[in-house]
Amino acid sequence: MDFDEKAAIAFIRERLPQASKNIDDDEILNVIDMIWDYYDENGFLDLDLADDGPDELDTADLISYAQRLNAKDRQSPLTTADVEAIVMAELAYEDSIEQ
Repeated sequence: MDFDEKAAIAFIRERLPQASKNIDDDEILNVIDMIWDYYDENGFLDLDLADDGPDELDTADLISYAQRLNAKDRQSPLTTADVEAIVMAELAYEDSIEQ
């Protein structure tokens, strides 16, 4: 199964804590973009299988990265807890489509 943004947003929304249910789809999509930027910057999207790129995702580093980017956006309504919840739900979505 391929990554589908609309399905990812729906999947994430179902897994957000009640306090975060009012987050709009654009904010969720913004965090998804941060995740994929992290993947790109850290070699997870490289297609060269002979590459000595990273083998395992550092989830804490990914969350910290997304939280730092979110903090730079003074207009963002997301808290650090919101960002962490979205990242964890997005990772669960990725796992669900890999099976």
